[in-house]
Amino acid sequence: IFFLDSLSGWAVTGNSEPNDTSGYILKTIDGGDNWDLKFTDFRDFSRVKFLNENTGFVSGGFGTGARLYKSTDGGENWFNLSIPGGGQIYFSDLSVINEDTLWVVANNSLVGGVFRTTNGGISWQVQYSAGLHNPERIYMYDANLGFISTTSNTKLRRTTDGGATWTEIQGVKGFTDLQFIDENTGWKARSVETVEYSTNGGLNWISQPLVQKDSNIIFSRVFELSVLNKDTIWGFGRSEYLFPNLQIRGMIHFTTDGGDTWEYQIPDTAIDIRSYRQGMFINKLNGWAYALTFTGVHTVTGGNITSIDPISGIVPDAFNLYQNYPNP
Repeated sequence: IFFLDSLSGWAVTGNSEPNDTSGYILKTIDGGDNWDLKFTDFRDFSRVKFLNENTGFVSGGFGTGARLYKSTDGGENWFNLSIPGGGQIYFSDLSVINEDTLWVVANNSLVGGVFRTTNGGISWQVQYSAGLHNPERIYMYDANLGFISTTSNTKLRRTTDGGATWTEIQGVKGFTDLQFIDENTGWKARSVETVEYSTNGGLNWISQPLVQKDSNIIFSRVFELSVLNKDTIWGFGRSEYLFPNLQIRGMIHFTTDGGDTWEYQIPDTAIDIRSYRQGMFINKLNGWAYALTFTGVHTVTGGNITSIDPISGIVPDAFNLYQNYPNP
């Protein structure tokens, strides 16, 4: 999913149903309360990103290969961009800097690798290829600084020259999601019980454990991040909480001190969602989290629920604060 503001968002799906080989592109204009189907194709869509209210991109592939789609009218209509490899590979990830500069990665051992276009898809350049170690994920902070992660997150590579060279960060695992707030400060997740934090542009990483397990927490793993600022980060993954009545509900992780300590929320005990795999916050109040079952939750309060019960029908029109000695 990707949200541009509190109302406008887009979602892409894969072909998860046994008898359904179609992927879908959907749009909402009311914060996710309702979704409209905008495009269907024989694809397993994997990523959606909008630059503004009009211009967006979707990547994915299935069957005969990959596709890269672009919209210039807010996702109402989609058209093909040219792609590397003649459509015979599967794009596992996409990173978009602007309308002209895009990266895609494909982990196919024969024709995969890292590909970049600087003219909106008219032509592509192979920037990295390593056979069985081709990347599965890519994140570009800007036109120069970026990272790739190999299949199963076994290796992390970094570029500072726009992909001309990629250097392996020794002893550091890859990522399922990675986000930087400036050229030095970033966080990465890899579907384990920790998040990792860097203050020097990804050269070194510090482990930040998630909430401690207890008798109620079954899993506590983060797959995807939503980084608002240096303090506030949300994490989504396979995180499950077991209630005394043996009901399992999904957890959403969050931190307000840059990851030094993590807390969790259980969005609603009545909703049968066991794991929130995808999510995004656009500010401290408005956020979304979705499961692999195409169901999800939305908050406009930062996930905090306050119940107010009226004790009287009288509406006060003023108040006074009196001395209450010896209390200050």
